[in-house]
Amino acid sequence: MEQKIAVIGSGIGGLASAIRLRCAGYWVEVFEANATVGGKIAQYESNGFRFDMGASLFTLPVLVEELFALAKRNIADYLPYQKLDLVTKYFFPDSTIINGYAEVDRLAEELEEKTGFPKAKT
Repeated sequence: MEQKIAVIGSGIGGLASAIRLRCAGYWVEVFEANATVGGKIAQYESNGFRFDMGASLFTLPVLVEELFALAKRNIADYLPYQKLDLVTKYFFPDSTIINGYAEVDRLAEELEEKTGFPKAKT
C-alpha cells in the first residue's frame, strides 16, 4: 500500500512538491482553498482574453526542466518557451528605464550605466 501525503496549497511550491512526492512513489492529494490552481502563476479568462494573475518572468527554468525530467515528461509538450536577450524593462518615476538583460554581464553594464554604481569585480 502506498503511503499517502497531503499537500496544502497548489501554488508553484505545492505543485512541485506534489510532483516530486508522486515520482518518489507516494500517493499525493493536493488541497487548495481557491477555485483554481497555480497560486501566483494562475490566470484569469474573460471574454476570450487571458490575464496572468501574478509573475510575468520565468526565472530559473533549469529547475522547471529538472522537475519535468523527474516526471519523465517533455517540457516542450506542456510549456514551450525560448530564452530572450531582453527579459524585462524597469521604469522609474525619474524617467530612468533599466533594461533587464538575461546575460549577467550585460545586465551589470546596464546597471552601471544607468545608476552610476560600478559593477562588481569578478
